[in-house]
Amino acid sequence: MNKPQFKLFNIIVILFAGFFNSANPSADQQTQITQLYVGFFGRAPDPSGLAYWNSVLSAGLEISAVANSFAASKDSFSQNRTSDQIVTLAYKNLFNSIPSPSALQYWSLKIAQGAITVSQLVLSLLESAQGVEKVALDNRISVASSITNNLNTTERILKYRPGTDLFKQLQSTLGSVTSDPATVDVAQKFIESGFVTAAPSVPVVSDYTKKQGELNKADEAVATAQANLKQAEAAGAPDAITAAKDVLTVVLTARVEIAQQVYDLAPPEAKTAAKATLDSATTILSQTAPSSGTGSTAAAIVKNADSVITDIQQAVAGTTALPTNPAVIGAATTPVTHHGVDSEHM
Repeated sequence: MNKPQFKLFNIIVILFAGFFNSANPSADQQTQITQLYVGFFGRAPDPSGLAYWNSVLSAGLEISAVANSFAASKDSFSQNRTSDQIVTLAYKNLFNSIPSPSALQYWSLKIAQGAITVSQLVLSLLESAQGVEKVALDNRISVASSITNNLNTTERILKYRPGTDLFKQLQSTLGSVTSDPATVDVAQKFIESGFVTAAPSVPVVSDYTKKQGELNKADEAVATAQANLKQAEAAGAPDAITAAKDVLTVVLTARVEIAQQVYDLAPPEAKTAAKATLDSATTILSQTAPSSGTGSTAAAIVKNADSVITDIQQAVAGTTALPTNPAVIGAATTPVTHHGVDSEHM
């Protein structure tokens, strides 16, 4: 049930005070608890867990304190994660989406600097959700609530444990829900069937959507490489400038390759915008001449660009993150100074 480690006296006071209200908790209170379960654990609350936290909130404990307890749980998505991964997974749990580059940079920096905690991140995302993200969040909470309400037999409750088939099915059901109302309909039909029909699977993200995410990461890598070049130029260090230009050329080459893939995969309604992005990326690359005398051959640039793309793909998948130090973009496997993308993370 992911309960906190309160002192015994506090638990007694909370449960005693909440006893009179927990039988009829408010809808808002139940929604808050369900949001935290989905946000931190990626699942619906079990009935006993929901009842427990209802009693805790009814006793007067602030939702922020409950969020702190969830964040500290060994089951929290944030355990042993980098700041980029924390932000990415928070968006995945709450909205079934990935953060924009600006959102990822903003929240990741705040976490890395200690300006906010993981619990504050989740609460902030819940409070500020709007547009498609708000629709997706509401859909996911609606389905999670239905799951909890339909864990209404002893057999189902006992089977709703990590590792069991029912637990996996219901996690998959919740994981399939997006802003698309059709995903809600499919999930609700499975739930209302008493969990006997085939559970919906998590939808496969389209190749186009994946490539868009990679292009966003490529933009971040370009910005980092550009910052590195400016820093080298400000220092007036010829070798550092040459190396920084090499890095920028490699990253821009990778960005063009990804932009081309986005264009190739774009649906008809997105072709025009994708073509404009590709043309812009190509123009910027053509204006950035490779440095000379450093072994920056076309083959070396392409090979290291492929390394950049691989690390970008891993970063989008949430398994790694692009380095914050622009000097370590890339791990050279060919004689191009400081090339590729280093897989060391946040």
